[in-house]
Amino acid sequence: MGQLLVYKCPKCGNIVYLDRGCGMMWWKNDKSILYPQEKGAYEFNIYSSLLPRIRKEVHKYIETVGDPIFVDNVRMQPYKCNKCGKIDSKIYFEIVSPKIDIKNYVPKYHCSCHGKYTKIRPNQKHFNCHLCGTELIEDSEMMWD
Repeated sequence: MGQLLVYKCPKCGNIVYLDRGCGMMWWKNDKSILYPQEKGAYEFNIYSSLLPRIRKEVHKYIETVGDPIFVDNVRMQPYKCNKCGKIDSKIYFEIVSPKIDIKNYVPKYHCSCHGKYTKIRPNQKHFNCHLCGTELIEDSEMMWD
């Protein structure tokens, strides 16, 4: 089950949309979700949603370590920039390496201000506006899938 939270800044009007979780969209956790989908295929994969830089990293990782065993923990994950404080949702996943001595691949995201995004705790509900610093107010919530 996924969740969309909408936050609004009472001072400057900034609106932030945060997706959390995973739904039936990514129920299949094999390596096929990391490659372009065949034309006419019904299943969803994450390939088309990945940034080109992440696609290159994924395929380079696979070339380096060999065929991954599977893809794990695929979900929408809220992140916060360590430089400007912007919050945003990104696709989180882990590629499980077939080699025991090599770390699993996890994508790393960067903000447009060149800061690094770090994961937000799952239970965190209070955020400040990255534009003016005022605490955001939860405006609405929607469950998806």
